[in-house]
Amino acid sequence: MSLWGMGVMIGPIMGPTLGSWLTDAYSWRWVFFINLPFGIATALGLVAFMHQTPSRSLPFDWFGFATLSVAIGSLQLMLDRGEQLGWFDSGEILLEAAIAAAALYYFLSHVLTTKHPFVPIQIFRTAIL
Repeated sequence: MSLWGMGVMIGPIMGPTLGSWLTDAYSWRWVFFINLPFGIATALGLVAFMHQTPSRSLPFDWFGFATLSVAIGSLQLMLDRGEQLGWFDSGEILLEAAIAAAALYYFLSHVLTTKHPFVPIQIFRTAIL
C-alpha cells in the first residue's frame, strides 16, 4: 500500500515542479511532450504482455439496448430539466418520467426472459464461498 500511496503523492508534488521548470527553461509545449516516452513505453508493454482474448459471437440484443437507452435518456432529461420546470407540476416532466419507467420495465422484463440479454443478470449475483 505504501507503493500506491507514494505514487499518489509524487504526482501532485512533482507535476507542478517539473511543469514549471519545463515552461521556464524551454516552452509550455514541452509539458505535453514529457508524456511521450511514457506513452510509448505503455504501448510497447501492452503489445508485449497483453494477449488477444478469444471472442464469442453472440447476437446483439437491439431491443435491450434500445430500451435501456430510452430509459436512461428520458431519466436524464427529467433530472436535468426538472428544477427549471417545477418537477412534477410540468407535463413534460411527467411524460419523461412515464417514458423512463415504461422503458425500464420493458428492459428489466426483457433481460429476465431472453437468452442473450444486453446486460446479463449474472453480473449482479454475488459469489458465496
